[in-house]
Amino acid sequence: MEPFSGVVFGIICALIAPSRGRSALAWFFLGFFLNCFALIILLLIQDLRQLEQDQAEQERLGRELRRLREQVKRERSRNEERYLDTSRRLDAHDQLDGVDTRRPPALPGSLAALPPGHPFVAAEWWYAQPGEDDYRGPYAAVEFGQLLVRGDVGPRTLVWCETLTDWTEAGSLAEFREYFDA
Repeated sequence: MEPFSGVVFGIICALIAPSRGRSALAWFFLGFFLNCFALIILLLIQDLRQLEQDQAEQERLGRELRRLREQVKRERSRNEERYLDTSRRLDAHDQLDGVDTRRPPALPGSLAALPPGHPFVAAEWWYAQPGEDDYRGPYAAVEFGQLLVRGDVGPRTLVWCETLTDWTEAGSLAEFREYFDA
């Protein structure tokens, strides 16, 4: 009975082995000598075909990533050239028209009275409406001033910038009070 079970397990292992990317002949002999243990081992070991497919997919993804990085690099270079060309053209137009369009827009209200180096002018601002957990930002001082003018930021709105130690109600900051005194 022993040789018969060895032959049966050998044939079973030989039939399964190619589907797992293994040698049928080698697994026939392993099945013949180890019987059910060889079958269990064959079913538990990693499928070599799947491993090869995974490696091929990783290589393909690596090539695609390199191709995309090169494409992004070329696009950045082209965009930089376009930006410089556009800047030169705008500067030439500005010079002919006698204007300076590179100067940032004026700050609204009391923010405009602050000196250019003031921390509130140089800061990036964040805000959160009372009772909400979602914070919005960062906003440059000009953009934040526009939010104040439009009323998107109210006196009870929590605001923060890197010069403040903690979230503060906008109405408690002297620079913003004029927006809420109406």
